[in-house]
Amino acid sequence: MTHRSPTPSAPHPSFPRQAPVDEQLTFLLGYAVMAPSGHNTQPWQFSVHDSSVWLYVDPARTLPALDPGGRERIMSCGAALFHFRIAMRHVGVTPEVHWFPDRETEDAVAHMHDVEQGRKALARISMGERMEPTLTDETLFSAIQRRRTHREAFEDETVPTSDLNRLQDAAATEGATLEILSDAEQCSRLLDLVVRANEDMLADADVRRELAEWTASASDDAGVAGSTRGWSRWQTLSAGWLQALPGLGPDPWQRETAAIRNAPVLAVLTTTEDDVAAWLRAGQALDHVLLRATSYGLGASFLNQPVKVPRLRQEVRSLCRDDAWPQIVLRMGVATTQEPKSGRRPIPIRKD
Repeated sequence: MTHRSPTPSAPHPSFPRQAPVDEQLTFLLGYAVMAPSGHNTQPWQFSVHDSSVWLYVDPARTLPALDPGGRERIMSCGAALFHFRIAMRHVGVTPEVHWFPDRETEDAVAHMHDVEQGRKALARISMGERMEPTLTDETLFSAIQRRRTHREAFEDETVPTSDLNRLQDAAATEGATLEILSDAEQCSRLLDLVVRANEDMLADADVRRELAEWTASASDDAGVAGSTRGWSRWQTLSAGWLQALPGLGPDPWQRETAAIRNAPVLAVLTTTEDDVAAWLRAGQALDHVLLRATSYGLGASFLNQPVKVPRLRQEVRSLCRDDAWPQIVLRMGVATTQEPKSGRRPIPIRKD
């Protein structure tokens, strides 16, 4: 039996309803930046002008070794976009989203390169017509501040099929598919891919250095502090120089690799395409799934290692229906504890 969220709260009493639209939008961005992101890099920027929010990739917050193609960076921006959409609906306005709004050329490859480098916007979001928030809107909004990446063990409880069906509906609403791996052989193959990907990635000195940068050197407003990974104080302090040496620990994925064996639910989020637009949809789908899972008392964490290694990603793809593109691998179950919040930097507003 999952534990449902409390009755959603009334619309935010601090929302500045009498203020100019740009000020209202900036207020709502405070919820957008609570979204999950790869290693808590928060790779988004915003421009607020002409009564709209323009969403950009932040070119300074990259993971060249862990995310060389920028796929997870775009997905993180998609998650922030979904947070923002829900916050807008919560205060009673319809979000109007225009994808890739400043495209000036028919050269799609050149345009997407500009998007990935932060020179062109991923989306422009404006306030549409007034609307009454639905119970679903309020439930998702109430989950924003409670959502965490759950790296601990799960309760020994079966997740109801009805909940899993609703999580799949959430992904489908955003143009993606959440595939639940229910076959024991599939789960065993996925575990093998996680272990192999760990070995491949941790053999790369650049990967180890990048992990150290975003874990051992995590700040109060970015990165993933060792305490949120269950590391001891000694492990956190020593992670920087330990990860600089091959074959030594602590392995920041060791707990996740072991926990997969007992995860009540293993799932793969997929899309039919594999380009910037698909990644942006996948990020919104992921966020929708995570917020809805939170409202059901479920926790989730990521097992993305095999999706990061191209040759192993193809093997993950073979586990999915219709030869879809795997974007995220999730482990889910009833959360045992609520982990501490990861830090958040101030809202990054561009000066155009």
